[in-house]
Amino acid sequence: MANLHKANIIGPLIANFGAV
Repeated sequence: MANLHKANIIGPLIANFGAV
């Protein structure tokens, strides 16, 4: 479950990084 939560945070984080 923790892994899923981590992906939920890293997902948008990577998307934000890609936008920059």
